[in-house]
Amino acid sequence: MNEDSHGWVITSDTQSLYVATPVGGKTPRKLVNGPCGRGRGNEATRCLTKEATMGLGRVLIVDDEENIRKLVRITLAKAGYDVIEAENGEKGIAAVRSGDNPLMLDVIICDLQMPKVNGMEAIAFFREQFPSVPVVVMTGHPTVEGASALFSQGVVDYLVKPVDPQKLIATVGKAVSDHVLFKDQFNA
Repeated sequence: MNEDSHGWVITSDTQSLYVATPVGGKTPRKLVNGPCGRGRGNEATRCLTKEATMGLGRVLIVDDEENIRKLVRITLAKAGYDVIEAENGEKGIAAVRSGDNPLMLDVIICDLQMPKVNGMEAIAFFREQFPSVPVVVMTGHPTVEGASALFSQGVVDYLVKPVDPQKLIATVGKAVSDHVLFKDQFNA
C-alpha cells in the first residue's frame, strides 16, 4: 500500500490497481480494495488495470510513410502500447538521444528505405547505442540477403508491408516480453 503526497492511497493485486481518490479534497480514510465503483462516504473509487496505468511498453516507429506510422500507432495504442513516431532515421535517432536521458524504449520498429538517414544506418546506431532494445524491421522492399544481414546484426523480426495488425501486435508483444533492460551493459 502506498500513499502519495496528495493523500491518495494506492494498492494492487495480480489483476487490477485500486485507487481510492478523495472527493472534495479530503484524504480517504481507508483503502477501497473491493470491486470497481464501490466506496464509502466521501470516497469515490476508480479501478484501472495495470496496463491502462503503465502501458504494455513504449514503441518507437521510424517510417517515412505517414499512413504507415499512423496505422502502426493506432494498432499498437489500441493494444495498450505507448507509441512515439519519427518520420526518418535522423528524427528517430534524435528522439532517443533527447537531452542527457535517452528515451526509454521497449521496441524500435524501423523501415529501411527512408530519406536522410536510412533504416540500415539508423538500425546500426540503435544496435550500437541501445543493444538491449529489440529492433523490428518493417519494409515494403524485402530481400532474403537484406533480412539475413539484419538478423546477423541482432534484429529480432522482419515484417513485410502491409503488415497484418495481429502479426504486428504479436511481434511487438514477443519483443517486449523478451526485452531485458541493461542486458550486457555491465560486463566485468
